[in-house]
Amino acid sequence: MSTRHVYADESKRGRYLLVAVTIEDPDAARKAITSLILPGQRRLHMVRERDSRRRLILSTLVQLGLEAVIYDAGRDYREDRQARGACLTALATDLLGRDTRLVIEEDESELHADRLALYQATYGTRSAGGLAYVHDRASHDQLLAIPDAIAWSWPQGGDWRRRVGPLVTAVRDVGNRP
Repeated sequence: MSTRHVYADESKRGRYLLVAVTIEDPDAARKAITSLILPGQRRLHMVRERDSRRRLILSTLVQLGLEAVIYDAGRDYREDRQARGACLTALATDLLGRDTRLVIEEDESELHADRLALYQATYGTRSAGGLAYVHDRASHDQLLAIPDAIAWSWPQGGDWRRRVGPLVTAVRDVGNRP
């Protein structure tokens, strides 16, 4: 059994979302992402791209045949840290029992809380496959541009959501509702 590669990034626009993308062929995906980086750019980042480039990036991602799950904490948590923890816990639970390497976009202020949430979600499990995770910066691992693109597009709604729709296999509600 080969290791699954999952890349995760967040969106905090209006509601807290964590996007986790499974990448079956990281080498092919890395080649495709690298080919989109313009001279002078260190990385792709949807916030900084023009609409024409955003459309090109999204169509390239759809051609790669990736699968994304969106963990939606909504507006139910008072702090982003709580929402992020709920999303990471749900993601880790979904990945248990599968041999997975999870790469999370690094937010230095959240490292300790992330590690705690992932530890609590996986502690005591005797799953057949392991969950290894790392925090990394998008400038170091170009594949983090993929969940970034989806995390930017989905909350925009309209045409942007339609464009990433083929990549999104599920939206999981992890809100803190009674």
